[in-house]
Amino acid sequence: MGRRIAAGVTSLAVLVVIALAGPADGLVVEGHFSDDNGTLFEIDIDAIAEEGITKGCNPPSNTNYCPDRDVDRGAMAAFLRRALNLPNTTTNYFIDDDNSIFHSDINAIAEAGITKGCNPPTNNRYCPGDTVDRGAMAAFLRRALNLPPVILMIPMSNHSEIRCDKDGERCTLTADVVSGRSYRVEEGVFQVLPASDEEMDGFNAASTHFTLTLDGSSTGLTGLPASPEGGVTIRSWRANLSFSSGNHTLVGRWRWNGDLIQTVTVTVRAAS
Repeated sequence: MGRRIAAGVTSLAVLVVIALAGPADGLVVEGHFSDDNGTLFEIDIDAIAEEGITKGCNPPSNTNYCPDRDVDRGAMAAFLRRALNLPNTTTNYFIDDDNSIFHSDINAIAEAGITKGCNPPTNNRYCPGDTVDRGAMAAFLRRALNLPPVILMIPMSNHSEIRCDKDGERCTLTADVVSGRSYRVEEGVFQVLPASDEEMDGFNAASTHFTLTLDGSSTGLTGLPASPEGGVTIRSWRANLSFSSGNHTLVGRWRWNGDLIQTVTVTVRAAS
């Protein structure tokens, strides 16, 4: 879990402005609240108020924003629903938010796939009063903005610079990873173009391939379509891996027409 938001609602204002509208530099709006004058984030707060993303913290007058207050999950739902203009839904997703003033907002962001709940794997509770920490904030924003997950790659390559100790066609390196997280190995072979018919036959042969073992056992590899890239054509194979805590050994081997042309051994150190 990340640290709790240091500046509470104020930090949320900055994140929403940056994520949905870009930096607020140069934006001139009338002040909306009486308790944020002179604060570092006043322009950001007024910007999201101008867009109707926040209404204040002291209804019904809503003359204050409470910039130093932490954000709870209920208020987070309201911010996101207004920012994204999400519609109502008749589906009730959670059993613990019926008495929350943010009930409709919570269901709206659940309908949009922005929240999954707070008690996995059941996820029948939302915990509207819990504080949003920075880790949960990242999850909300990634789903809200439909950002793709970042897949971390373990480097093993025969057609780009190899950052490891190399002895002829053998190469070794060490990679530090987090246990339980998904990582990807995507490697293959290439053919420089233009190529003769004989060279292309060798490139396309079934005996020209990449293999990968994890702790001595073969991993499942998915073959990708051959693709041109600059002056070469590349055939690649992909494996998605996760590691238990401790040290593991990955060995990648490239063969051309059955002949072993390169071996890379990676000591994977997985920490919890």
